[in-house]
Amino acid sequence: MSSEEQEEKKQEKDSVSGLKIVLYSAIFIIILFVIAFSIRFFLTKDVETIEDLYRKTLAGEESENNYLYNGFAFVKVGPFWYTRIVKGGQPYDIPFKYDPKSLDDISVLVEPKDFNHSFIYLTMDPNLTSKTAIASIEVGRIIGNKYGIMNISTRAAITRPKEGISDDIPVVTCDDVTNETGVVLFGIGDITAVVAKNGCILVGGTDEEEIIRAADKLAYHILGIA
Repeated sequence: MSSEEQEEKKQEKDSVSGLKIVLYSAIFIIILFVIAFSIRFFLTKDVETIEDLYRKTLAGEESENNYLYNGFAFVKVGPFWYTRIVKGGQPYDIPFKYDPKSLDDISVLVEPKDFNHSFIYLTMDPNLTSKTAIASIEVGRIIGNKYGIMNISTRAAITRPKEGISDDIPVVTCDDVTNETGVVLFGIGDITAVVAKNGCILVGGTDEEEIIRAADKLAYHILGIA
C-alpha cells in the first residue's frame, strides 16, 4: 500500500473517530437534557405557586384552601393564609395564621377615629407568652409602615414592670391614651372580641390562642376585609 493510500485511510479513520465523538457528545447532552427535564417535570407538575392559587381563586375555582371573601382572594400555602393587598401600586402578599371565614364569630367594635393618633403602643401583660407577642406583631405590621397601610409609628410595651425585662421596654396601660398617643392592649378576658373603650383598643381572648384570632380579625377589619 502506497503512502498516499495510507494517508487517506488515516484521514478517513480520523474523520470517523471525530464524527463518533460529536455523535456521542450530542447523545450525552440529549440524555442530560431529558433527565433534567424529567426531574423538573416530576418535581413541579403537582406544585402550585401562590400565583397559580390566586388565579384559580379569582377564576372561581374555590376549595377549602382557597376562596374569595368580600372580593379578596385567600389562599393557603403551608400553615399560613395569604391575601394580596395593593398599596401605592405595590402588591403585598400578607400572611395570616387564620383565614377570615374562621373568624366570623369574633366581633370588632372599633372605628377609624380610634386609630387617629400619631403614635400607638402595643402593650401586654409581661406574664403572657410569645403567643400574645405574635398577636401584637400581627396588628402592628398593619398599623405601622411595613405595608404602607396606616403608617402610624408603633412600639411594643408591657402593662407593668417585671424583673428580667429590659428597662428599655416602656410600661404602658390604657390610662396613657392621649390625643397624640394611642394604646392597643392585648389580654385574656371572658370573651374573644375587639372593642374600643375610652380611646383604648382592647384585643381580648379567652386564652392566648384566642388573642391571636382576635388580632387577625382586627387586622382584617383595618384592611376592610371583614
